[in-house]
Amino acid sequence: VSARVANRFAEYFSYQLFGESVKTDNYRDNNQLEASHIFSQFGYDNGLTKLSIELQLDKEYQQLPGALLQAEADYNPQQSVIYFRNDYRDVKEKTRRLEWEQTLSSQWTLLTEYSQRREETGFVNNFRGCGDNLGVFSFACNEDESQEHRDVNSFNPRLLGRIAMGKNSLQFTAGADVERTDYEITYNARANKQKVDSYYVNTVIPVTDNLTISAGGRHSIINNKLRDNLAFPAGGKIDDNATVYTFGVAQQFSAVKVFARYDENFRFAKVDELAFTDSSQPLSNQTGKTKEFGVDFLVGHGLIRALFYRLDLQNEIAYDPTANGPFGPNTGANVNFESTRRQGVNLEFKQELTPFLDVNVGLTRVDNQFTSGVFEDNAVSGVPEKTARIAFQFMFADHWRWLLETNYIGKQYLAGDNDNAQQKKASYTVTNLASHYETGNWLLNVRINNVFDERYSESQNAYGAINPSPERNVQLNATYQF
Repeated sequence: VSARVANRFAEYFSYQLFGESVKTDNYRDNNQLEASHIFSQFGYDNGLTKLSIELQLDKEYQQLPGALLQAEADYNPQQSVIYFRNDYRDVKEKTRRLEWEQTLSSQWTLLTEYSQRREETGFVNNFRGCGDNLGVFSFACNEDESQEHRDVNSFNPRLLGRIAMGKNSLQFTAGADVERTDYEITYNARANKQKVDSYYVNTVIPVTDNLTISAGGRHSIINNKLRDNLAFPAGGKIDDNATVYTFGVAQQFSAVKVFARYDENFRFAKVDELAFTDSSQPLSNQTGKTKEFGVDFLVGHGLIRALFYRLDLQNEIAYDPTANGPFGPNTGANVNFESTRRQGVNLEFKQELTPFLDVNVGLTRVDNQFTSGVFEDNAVSGVPEKTARIAFQFMFADHWRWLLETNYIGKQYLAGDNDNAQQKKASYTVTNLASHYETGNWLLNVRINNVFDERYSESQNAYGAINPSPERNVQLNATYQF
């Protein structure tokens, strides 16, 4: 159940309050969820100055059913085996946010955002086989709660400008992202104090009425102070920096638009990824380069788009269950892969077939592989080779809509099978049906997920762990506005 109230008063002021409560047994056994969400906002807007103060409170308690083996999933995909009977996750989160937008002139605007987020989590998480008394490898099931705390402070100022260039305007953006994270978890006395400072600039230049060029860059600096009884018993520091650039061009030819983009990217390891590694091989910064070329065709009341891309990554950050880690040899850890490449094509077709019927079709084909290292020429696991989606939207008058969509996920190597030694995960197709109806002050929604009751799993790895996805299920929603 949820409720929202919003209003303006005294000309310049406004407020809104939103509350939501959710209780569900979910699809799996031992997977009950109780969650609440409260959001409040107070705003001021006089046309030149906009201020917004937000407070958000979230609570979520969820039992964790754990993964199944193939035989267990075949027998009863909803079950949870005994090893995970005590597992749960209890999260409390508080977020404060202040936003300020100031019009400096007809061409320049300053936007500033400051936020504080505190997350406190208690959890119990067990491994399959606990309590089995299997000789030297036996271990008891954990019943003691672990604690995880995360404090994140962010400051994000940016300057926006629109500078006249003939009949068009050059768009300019410059800003900074400053983030401070303090992370602790009782397990192994693990902690990380992380600082990230980023500075960026971007421009969109209208060379002619039909030709646009965009260019930008970002520089980021990261500092980590780590502590972990296993990985960093004496403490440790990991510092890094990255500078990336982007460049794009777009040309409009009547009903055809041609565009191309070169984009460099990076990813720093997250605070809780850095400690779960082999201490002799700390994580490096992930970097990448993307090249894209695309064509848009305007056809009647619709669009056809073809996008070709290549993404090359160095030091891709991923979890490898066979790597040496904090628990010892071959027990799993976060690692850096050597070079990987993903290249493919995305095709999209949107068309208004009649005033009452729209169609949206999307097709994706991707080749992904390791381009160096021990897995060279193998496919990257966990990435489907082909995906497709087709959706029809039917509109009856102005107050009634139906949506019929079918999603296809193609074959892929199971997550973790970078040797490509196992049989590929089977493809699957899921169809959903939804209806939206308005009458008076009422909004009514009905959604049937997995109409044909397909048994499938979005999450499955090469080591036998399966998390079955829900079979046919129905969602009903009613909203009253006054």
